[in-house]
Amino acid sequence: MPIKITNLSYEEFYNKLFSLLRLVEGIRTKIYADSADDPKITIGIGFNIDEDKWRNVILMYKAGILQYTDLENGVYTLANILGKQSQSMQILINTTSKEIKDKINEYKASNKIQKNTYQTGKNPNQNMINLQKDINAILQNNIKIYNQNLENINQKLNENIVFELTDNEAIEVKNIISFSEIRALRHKLNKWNANYLTSFSKTELTNPQEFIPLLSIYYQSPTRIKGLDNSNSIKDLILLQKALKDKNRFLAWFSVRYYADICRYNVQKKTNPYYSRRIQESVMFGLSNKNQNNNIEYFSTSLDIFSYLNFNFREANAKQGLKLPDKYTYLSFMQTYDKCKEVDEKAEYLLREYNTYHTKDKHYYSYVAKEEFQGIADILSPYLSYLNTLTQKNFSLDNIYCIANYCENLGANKLDNVALLNKTLRQKFEKLEANTPHNILILYPNPTPSIIQIEQPKNTFITLLIGAKAKIDCSKLIEDQCELMYLKYDPTQEEQQAINPQAFSCSTQEELILKKEDEIYFKTVKNNISYFINKNDGILKVALTGNEENAIELYSFAKENQFKILQDKALKMLKIYLKLERYSSEEILSHRGGNFELTLNNLKILDKNGNNHETITKIFLHNCENRRIYESLKLEYQEGIYKSSFKIDLILDENSSFFKRATKCIIATKTLEGFSTSQMHKIGNVAIVSLSSADKKGGSYTFTNKVSMQDFGENLYLDTETNGYEKQIKNSRENLYITNLKAYKEKEQQNTTDKIPYNETIFVRAYLNNEEKFFFDETIKWAYCVKKEEELECNQSKIKILENLQGNDIAFNTSMLSQNDRNILYNMNEKYQLILFAYFNTPAFKTTQGITHLVLK
Repeated sequence: MPIKITNLSYEEFYNKLFSLLRLVEGIRTKIYADSADDPKITIGIGFNIDEDKWRNVILMYKAGILQYTDLENGVYTLANILGKQSQSMQILINTTSKEIKDKINEYKASNKIQKNTYQTGKNPNQNMINLQKDINAILQNNIKIYNQNLENINQKLNENIVFELTDNEAIEVKNIISFSEIRALRHKLNKWNANYLTSFSKTELTNPQEFIPLLSIYYQSPTRIKGLDNSNSIKDLILLQKALKDKNRFLAWFSVRYYADICRYNVQKKTNPYYSRRIQESVMFGLSNKNQNNNIEYFSTSLDIFSYLNFNFREANAKQGLKLPDKYTYLSFMQTYDKCKEVDEKAEYLLREYNTYHTKDKHYYSYVAKEEFQGIADILSPYLSYLNTLTQKNFSLDNIYCIANYCENLGANKLDNVALLNKTLRQKFEKLEANTPHNILILYPNPTPSIIQIEQPKNTFITLLIGAKAKIDCSKLIEDQCELMYLKYDPTQEEQQAINPQAFSCSTQEELILKKEDEIYFKTVKNNISYFINKNDGILKVALTGNEENAIELYSFAKENQFKILQDKALKMLKIYLKLERYSSEEILSHRGGNFELTLNNLKILDKNGNNHETITKIFLHNCENRRIYESLKLEYQEGIYKSSFKIDLILDENSSFFKRATKCIIATKTLEGFSTSQMHKIGNVAIVSLSSADKKGGSYTFTNKVSMQDFGENLYLDTETNGYEKQIKNSRENLYITNLKAYKEKEQQNTTDKIPYNETIFVRAYLNNEEKFFFDETIKWAYCVKKEEELECNQSKIKILENLQGNDIAFNTSMLSQNDRNILYNMNEKYQLILFAYFNTPAFKTTQGITHLVLK
């Protein structure tokens, strides 16, 4: 779901924007040198007049040829306004601008510019005073020349104009400069699939407050955001980009408050981070989802927080990140890393400013809450308290995890983060001794269609707070060290109709008897919780009484009874004690999962010496769709070839984007739970099988192509010298091409279209000649161009890459185009076409085989 935004009126938006900018930039009438190590000459609300654009805007404004309303009403753009003026006006602006720039450079060359120097205050700087006089003289001298020109006899300018700005003039100039900056940032956010932050209206409450702090970051340094597309740039905002794409509010807040400047100044080895500014921006963005601190907000924010908080903070030790030891979670980074402590200390200092100014009308501090001007433990404390109250239990901040559902994110490369959760639990607790089990809370509010399997460490007690229709494989849970709670929560409900999240314990406290309702159906009820099972499928379902259609499904739940529900011995998984009514039936076999049967009938297995392996008894399949590991059901050897079968879990809903992609399965002689998928590809002795969407139909498939693998022996190794995965990709591409491109009106891909409606999403699929190639989904890229109907082809230079689209199955919206291209496309006076390219290496109109593009009107 998108980040819940705080919508403002047009007036409220600009009041809050300028309250933040006044605070972080200041507002000064005369020029000054800013606080950068290489100080910039600045005026007004942070206008850097070292830059030609800002300097020219101020000059055009002072000359009376540029007003904000001209831009807003489409009379001018910043790019064309000067060109529409008289020749003498152009000379005035260009000459004055150049001479001011030269004068600034002259002062810098003479070391007369030091950072944080001003013309007023306790220590007025004479060099700044002199530079101001020189710039004023340049402007006035050029105005005199302009006025002496006969063509300007009736439009003379005031020869006493100075290069200074009153508060109102500074706000007007900021509005003018903001016009193009806002559009540029909105375009960038649209390309990140964060269009929920880019709405704008002068008449409706559709202006997101969360856009304001992003704009403040962009104002200070546009290259920080633009540079994310440059492979050589500092990736200090890479987490912010990820957060907005993944729609996680906590990660966005964290990346602004902590990571952005800590990373930037660590990489650049500079000592002047803008911690106060980043804190004030993050507070304006807000950790919480809404202004009102109600239970719905606490819960939804908690989900965002615990989807990341206690997981590995990989960016801390990334190549272009902080390069720290690989030991930090997001929480431990914030609590123990020295630079994060500095941020929290600065936040606590800013609380004094809040207490002074929060009652002042239209001041920044009157628009924000005080709770975030403190350390991270205090900021997160209300969310911990809320979850402890909801569950009526006592958990610590570092032992709560949330399972995220990525199924709704088109283009996502995984269903959930369960594999990461299992790895985190294993690494954290496998060497940690405890006299009493560590209490862990796992939240799973928005289940995926797949069965999940949580691998419980021995020294833990896990409470599962699970949403409706979740599917849980209990085989790796410890029967007397876990508990199930049913979560009543609807993330899609309208706020005005919202019901607070509720948690219901599913523990029976005593043995219950599953009574026979009919020949196949057994049920019992306790404390408004229904427990029921169909003996034909063996799935125990748990639901609120009267709401059985929203049951939680439990698989492999009776492992202490050899996966059977018996009459004389109650099962005790998840503190649910159940046994069958006597004489009703001898036993019910618990369903052990797996909705798809895969058979390999041409598998060659070598021993560690490279000879045929004739005695191996079992192998393991690593499902890259859900990151689960499955042991072979059977393994038969005959004449050098093995035949093997597996029962695995796949997404079989044909409307799901995951179903439409190929599913990779990695097969090995050992379980590889300690390896990431990318690492598995580097292991030289695994077999890789791919299942296309066609293969997955029907619930079973026999893979007849010959595949081979090798026994690992005692040790696993990574082939880091020659990356076999990259070689396979290269080999795969040689014979792979696109046979068709189709656009559909709806996600289910039923009705094709050749039109691209304004501001509506269409769904585009690339069909390949051989969809059994298991790499294609990761390598297809997309681009576009806009051309007139009568033109045969676009100029190659006009083709623009859609950076954040990949895979054979995409959602596309015209908001992903540049503003200029959108304007051209919807020009009612001429007919234009949108060309959408799908490609492996380079977008092109022609290729030796297959097709390359789709034409949309």
